[in-house]
Amino acid sequence: MKIVTYGAMHLGVAFGVAYALTGRVRVAGALRAAVRRPLDLSRS
Repeated sequence: MKIVTYGAMHLGVAFGVAYALTGRVRVAGALRAAVRRPLDLSRS
């Protein structure tokens, strides 16, 4: 459970920082997806 909450927090912070820097939800979502991808690859 700790890993799941840590991952969710990490993605939320990535989205929040990207949104704060750009002011655009679509850009923030794209950057969050880019952050999420390496996390997925590390599990395989």
